Amino acid sequence: RARQAQQLFDDYKKRLKDSRREDIERQINLRFKSLMSSHGQIDRITIDADFALTYLSRDGQEVGMANISAGMKQLAAQALLWALSEATNRHVPIIVDTPLARIDRIHQENLLSSYYPNAGEQVIVLPTDSEIDIDKYRLIQPHICAEFRLENEDGEQTQVIPNARMYEVETA
Repeated sequence: RARQAQQLFDDYKKRLKDSRREDIERQINLRFKSLMSSHGQIDRITIDADFALTYLSRDGQEVGMANISAGMKQLAAQALLWALSEATNRHVPIIVDTPLARIDRIHQENLLSSYYPNAGEQVIVLPTDSEIDIDKYRLIQPHICAEFRLENEDGEQTQVIPNARMYEVETA
């Protein structure tokens, strides 16, 4: 009976793991397609039993990592974070450093208007001063709770400046 019970638990664990993996795979594809508005290289992302990602073209061929741009890899990573957050229903802070590096303007705007406002209850974005212009700022400004500026003039000491608005934007 102990072996039967152990087999029952093992089978249940496998079914649960497969179900979670399928949920995450479905979510990552949904989120990746919402973030990647103009691409043809990757049609679908699959997740194997060990939770490794594989990128597939429209004809079902594997797209090698060397053939994927840094920006597309970054968007896939953001889609994975978003998928994990939704599939697990856990409320954990999302922290993104240099969020718009290596990504073209259209996809930057997709991230700012679609992902960051919906990624989680608390999203901390650490852009460089060259990543966010006034137009991009307007996309996220309604979702900003607090702003801080990090200053590190000498490369040794970082100062946190609270309430340091990046831009002054009129509200309608």
